[in-house]
Amino acid sequence: MQRAFHEETGSADHVSFGFGGMTDKAIAREGLTRANRSTQSEAIDKLLANYLRFLDEELVHDKAHPTPGFRVLPGVNTLLDALLDHEREARVTIGLGTGNLIEGAQRKLEHAALWHRFAFGGFATDHEDRAALLEAGAQRGRARLQHEPATVIVIGDTLRDIDAAKRIGAPCLAVATGHLSFEELRAHGPGDVAHSLEEVTAERLFALAR
Repeated sequence: MQRAFHEETGSADHVSFGFGGMTDKAIAREGLTRANRSTQSEAIDKLLANYLRFLDEELVHDKAHPTPGFRVLPGVNTLLDALLDHEREARVTIGLGTGNLIEGAQRKLEHAALWHRFAFGGFATDHEDRAALLEAGAQRGRARLQHEPATVIVIGDTLRDIDAAKRIGAPCLAVATGHLSFEELRAHGPGDVAHSLEEVTAERLFALAR
């Protein structure tokens, strides 16, 4: 994103704010506003197209030179494995609710060998507002399960994740693996909070729906 702004405006300083929980479109809009540039949809789309181009360059696929700072967090695959057992019984379906454009999410998660593990999602491509994109994903999940009502459980690591979950009426498990501490997340009132996904079981997650 910094490279895209540098190319577009001559400076990456316009995106020196924290991105936590923001959507790609919201980041682009805020940065362009700070740069006194147009925030019309065409300007945002152009900047994000450059962002995706630079993202491809940043996601190095050479195992001898792994992408700096890129890793799969502890507990992710274990929890996905546990949820997959329930998915086979058609009780659960696993999706993404992310502020990334769908193209960016796919690039990042394919790089981590995780993309194939999510059957659907809600993305910044659907909506700039985080709660609205979560609801778009929730509707796709309900369609896959083919029954109503279905409980949506959100997992996130920012205050915006917690707020968006509340706005769509979904319980939220906050995980302190981002930039916020366990105490900061807990103070914002999620349904549950964990230090990492290593301590989260499928049963603990499902307890939020009761």
